[in-house]
Amino acid sequence: MSTEDLQKAFQLSAELLQNQSYHDLTQNLISLLRSIEGVDEVSAYEIFSAAPPASLSSNQRKEMLVRRFPLIANDDFDNQNADELKKIAAESHGGVGYWVGSAAPTIYYDVASAQEPRRIILIKGAVSTYDFEVIRGLFGIYSNQVALLDARERDPLTRLLNRDTMDRTLEQVVDFYHLKQPEETTQSSWLALLDIDHATPANGSNGDETLLQVSLLLKKGFRSSDLLFRFDGEEFVVIVNQTDKEGVETSLERFRKNVASHPFPAGKINVNIGFTRVTPECPTPLLIESADLALYQAKSDTSAAIVYNDALSHKQSPMDDVECY
Repeated sequence: MSTEDLQKAFQLSAELLQNQSYHDLTQNLISLLRSIEGVDEVSAYEIFSAAPPASLSSNQRKEMLVRRFPLIANDDFDNQNADELKKIAAESHGGVGYWVGSAAPTIYYDVASAQEPRRIILIKGAVSTYDFEVIRGLFGIYSNQVALLDARERDPLTRLLNRDTMDRTLEQVVDFYHLKQPEETTQSSWLALLDIDHATPANGSNGDETLLQVSLLLKKGFRSSDLLFRFDGEEFVVIVNQTDKEGVETSLERFRKNVASHPFPAGKINVNIGFTRVTPECPTPLLIESADLALYQAKSDTSAAIVYNDALSHKQSPMDDVECY
């Protein structure tokens, strides 16, 4: 290996190590992989099991929920690699390899661990032997960084993103709309705050199992481009992207009905939901407060389990003393 090759390898490694979030890390990796000669396409996925670990049957272990990365506000997900992903997930035990079942030459990254989600990255194209070794070296750094960042960014029970990550992600979504011209924003993102309402108390192992099953219904019930978080205790957040008010209400009502009809071990569960439109004219604390006010109304008013609150209708935030502008 020449000095120039060594310098290139160290530079690529250093670029991965400087990322402070999983989102930035994976975006950077995709960019680096696409810059390698011969690489035609790079696509990344997060894979969850189709049932909580405590209730997995042999058939359910074969099923999986796939969410594509990057999860961006205007993502229109059409998984053309579904068959490859299923086969790689079934046959691989982690690491880097060539997948020979594809029409195009494909290298895969499989970041498999005991903790969900599993990550699989597909790299399509014909690369040199040297560049394959570079790709393999980057995998080692990437997989180690993923483990470190997951410990910081994900809720340890449900494996959904946590409150701190939600705050940062909401800022990114608001920034996305800041960069858009008004004529380009025919659809919006929506911040929904969801609270579990038990007909009978759930605690201990039953309480954990309830949270796990609610998180599974969230993963099944929303699109790849919608963002899921455990907010606090029995509250969850969904950022529903690129739809109108009717579309988000339809998605939230479908989820509410799925929860109401699901056979939870703790008994019947209902969910109350408050939501607001994400707008670049309002700071993120006010958006969260607006959704929280709607949730409070949903919990107080038995006639409506889903309530909308317009953040722009509040000229001032009593909590943060900030204004929409």
